[in-house]
Amino acid sequence: MEIHQLTGKEREIVTLICKGYRNKEIMSTLGVTEQTVKKHLTSLFKKAGVTDRLQLAMYATKHWPFAITNRNYRERSP
Repeated sequence: MEIHQLTGKEREIVTLICKGYRNKEIMSTLGVTEQTVKKHLTSLFKKAGVTDRLQLAMYATKHWPFAITNRNYRERSP
C-alpha cells in the first residue's frame, strides 16, 4: 500500500492512532463525528490489510513513517 493511496483525513487519523488517540479524542481533535472516524478506520484497515488499530499502528510505523514523525497535532496531556 502506497502513501498516495490514503486521503488526507486518513493520514491525519493514522498519525493520531499511532499516538494512542481513541476515537472520541480523534473526533474532538479533527472536528468530525465518531461515525466519520469509524468509517475512515474501516477504510484504513481494508487498505492496510489489518483488522484492528494496533495492527494498523504497527503497519503504519513500518510502511508510513510520516505517521510517527508528524508533529502537527498537539500532544495529549498525561
